[in-house]
Amino acid sequence: MSIDYAPVTNPNNAADPVTGAGAVANIYTIAKREVSNAQYTEFLNAVAASDPNALYSANMGSVEGGIIQSGVSGSFTYATRSGWANNPVNFVSWYD
Repeated sequence: MSIDYAPVTNPNNAADPVTGAGAVANIYTIAKREVSNAQYTEFLNAVAASDPNALYSANMGSVEGGIIQSGVSGSFTYATRSGWANNPVNFVSWYD
């Protein structure tokens, strides 16, 4: 899987005086685009055959989700719903 990143390289810049947002304490990189259902499906198939960390949410298989889980714990597999491959993945948290 390939994810394009952009560097954020202006540490200790001042925050916006009105909103207080925008200050950056450290240099870091961030993804240029949201993670797609296809990318997250590839990730799940690589690491979540048992899914002990609950990386898959049953909501992902709902009308608003784009990923279907099949099988039983220990042999879970994941597939992207038709037409949803390039849509941003839903029902994930920062920790997922």
